[in-house]
Amino acid sequence: MTSSITAPSFLDQPFAAAMAAQGQSLLRLSTGLRINRAADDPAGLIAAETLRSALAILEAETRSLERANAVASTADGYLGEISSLLREGDRLAVAAANTAGMSDAERDAYQMEMDSIANSIERITQTAEFNGQRLFSGSGAIAVSGASIALDELSLSSIGQIEIDGVSYSLSDVLSGAGADLSDNPELASQVLAASRDQISTMRGRIGAFQAHSVEPAMAQNTSATRNLSSALSIISDTDYAAETSELVRTGILSAAAASALVLGNRATANALSLLAA
Repeated sequence: MTSSITAPSFLDQPFAAAMAAQGQSLLRLSTGLRINRAADDPAGLIAAETLRSALAILEAETRSLERANAVASTADGYLGEISSLLREGDRLAVAAANTAGMSDAERDAYQMEMDSIANSIERITQTAEFNGQRLFSGSGAIAVSGASIALDELSLSSIGQIEIDGVSYSLSDVLSGAGADLSDNPELASQVLAASRDQISTMRGRIGAFQAHSVEPAMAQNTSATRNLSSALSIISDTDYAAETSELVRTGILSAAAASALVLGNRATANALSLLAA
């Protein structure tokens, strides 16, 4: 009849516990997360998931605000180009009004330049777009967080509209052969151009005010909220690398000690078996 002696079971328990703790530390260090499963911290997991949901909403809102800001900047850029063209048109109107010593050929050349300017403005108003959507068709708008601004419909016939002696004029009338061309009435052309500049400047001001007082404050608020929520989420769910590294060293020492004890226990068992066999 053969007798057997095994190492005491209490020697296995510290080793298993130390190895489990060491594995937990390694997992936290490798993932960077203190909470890798619900059992790690149930309450902390709930709080972390709530914060992640709030951050996802803020991220979506921030993307929308950035898009709105880009649309506003794009529209303002187009309008700025129109303003530059109108200033050049003013220069031509003033020059054409000074008829002293001016030949018909010079006046015709000024009108040719004015036609080119008007056609460029019309091209901008008809082709200005963002992401395939026309900006100045009359249906465009910029909206964020309950606030919005409509983009006016722009064309040569809708820019610079004024009424003089019961007759309506617009930027389309500065073209050759119209009622306010430079050949026949440069003073009236100057009035139409001045009204056009005022209209475009007012529209740019509205867009700028919307950016400054609606879009940018909302973006700043979202940035601040995102930073604070991210900090809170990090405190709850992220690994404290200094503490976890120390814990890894501690559990490594414990597991090594437990392993040594286990080896000694097994050696003692083997010695006892040898004595019994003898």
